[in-house]
Amino acid sequence: MKNLFFLLTCLCTLSVVAQVTPPPPPPAPPVAPTAPTPPMPPQKTIIIEEKVTRKMQDGKVIQEDISREIKGDTTRIKIGGVEIIIKDENGKKTKKIIKEDGKEIEIEEEIGAEEDGGVDIDMEDRKKDEKKTVKKLSNIKTRWGMVDLGVNTLMQEGSFNLQGDANALSLNYGKSLNWNLHLFKQRINLIDHKINFIYGMSFDFNNYNFSEPITLQRNTSPLAISFNDTIEYKKNKLYTSFLTVPVMLNFESDPRKSSRSFRVSAGGYAGLMLASRTKQCYKDDDGDLQTQISRDDFNLNKFRYGLAGQVGVGPINFWANYSLVPMFETNKGPSGGDLYPLNMGITLIGF
Repeated sequence: MKNLFFLLTCLCTLSVVAQVTPPPPPPAPPVAPTAPTPPMPPQKTIIIEEKVTRKMQDGKVIQEDISREIKGDTTRIKIGGVEIIIKDENGKKTKKIIKEDGKEIEIEEEIGAEEDGGVDIDMEDRKKDEKKTVKKLSNIKTRWGMVDLGVNTLMQEGSFNLQGDANALSLNYGKSLNWNLHLFKQRINLIDHKINFIYGMSFDFNNYNFSEPITLQRNTSPLAISFNDTIEYKKNKLYTSFLTVPVMLNFESDPRKSSRSFRVSAGGYAGLMLASRTKQCYKDDDGDLQTQISRDDFNLNKFRYGLAGQVGVGPINFWANYSLVPMFETNKGPSGGDLYPLNMGITLIGF
């Protein structure tokens, strides 16, 4: 009886425990692996400083310069929970690494393009001094103190071969130099700066160095020329100077890029003679150098006009002047036909 009572008590206790204790939870489903976070594309931060400089003339803007300077940039690369910052300041690149927990690790070291994580920092848009010039052309351009250098020649009836008494005036071209000092030249725009009007004022200095041992006689009409084979002249020349005014029409193919522009000019000139003289240098019997200077007009025409032309590309410019007025006054020069000066050369300081 006691055993039966003990058995019933144990069964009741187990039943109460079974009702109070909850059933075990079902097993959790398998967790899928987390895909890695794709790296963020590099982000660039660029600081640009812009300066504008304007050049004024007569209250108008004739030139405007815009300069942009890139002070530096920053490239950001994020991979997972790590962010890498690459800075470029004044040509020095440094790296800073920020971990997921916010902790910063700064590495102050220079790195090259091959070490910056494959990001090309030295790109074309990183030019330090990018300068854009807007060229505004003035309708009137003036130049001062230009210089031409050339050679003097004489023509008779369209030929360089002088006939009659004029043959005595044959020139040594290597020493018969001409040079022009332009007091000023001014170019006025007519059509889109391609067609221009040019005028100015210049001093023309001419040296006619004779190849024969001749002497031009003063105060003779017609001009008398004497020979002296016994003297070997170191220098034997006629010198003239003129005040000249040129007037021309000019064409420029590219007025905004004069360094490679093709140009051609044609027109005329007029000149007034300022001075004339001959100069002879030779050694006497004792070997001493003697110099003789004779001042006279030698029947030269005091007023001269003619044709003028120029052609050039960029800084190179060739010119020629041909006189339509004979060198000597009518019937007062050497026989054989009138002589016409032709000068040609190169511009040393261009327009």
